[in-house]
Amino acid sequence: MKKILSLTAIGILAGTVANADNKTSLSYVSSSADLTSGSTTLALDMDGFAIGASVDITEQFFLTGTYQKMSGTLSAALSGTTIVSGNLDYDSMTFGVGLNLINDLDRQAGTGSNLRTAIGYIKSDLGTLSSNNTLVGINYDIALAEKVSMDATFSGVLDDFNPAYGIGFAYSLGNGDLFARYSFTEDNIAGVKYEETGINIGYSLNF
Repeated sequence: MKKILSLTAIGILAGTVANADNKTSLSYVSSSADLTSGSTTLALDMDGFAIGASVDITEQFFLTGTYQKMSGTLSAALSGTTIVSGNLDYDSMTFGVGLNLINDLDRQAGTGSNLRTAIGYIKSDLGTLSSNNTLVGINYDIALAEKVSMDATFSGVLDDFNPAYGIGFAYSLGNGDLFARYSFTEDNIAGVKYEETGINIGYSLNF
């Protein structure tokens, strides 16, 4: 189950690491994960909120942090029929440092791009389970038109790397950005297929 907890962490990370610079964000997050072995499926569906912030140290380096809290249902099904279910809570804290490799993105003008990489520490709790991991990720954000950009993220747990992928869009509004992102990851754990998807919708405010 700790392996699953790690995958849940990186699946959520893929939807939240984008868009550095000096800003804070508040968003709605949801996650849906399935473990399948033959006709038996274990499903974990959660939603909640995330609060994040990033601060530039220099022109190249930045600090980032995120707190997420979700709650949901863990259920087991046999041949499509639910046989047992229960409620679970998920909490995570992430802190990291990142490096801008390319940084000429001007979303307002609709020009340029931003390529960044980051490494961080995450502590996550799911029910009575707890996990501590080092995460790595890379994100590319490119302007599509005036006030509109698209980003892609590739991330995972450093010591047992299984990638999570994320894609998102942002629209400049007021002194910040509206954003929406989708993430997904999959793995095979001792013959059990694991699949997870996530959604992150919110607003980031520049400061």
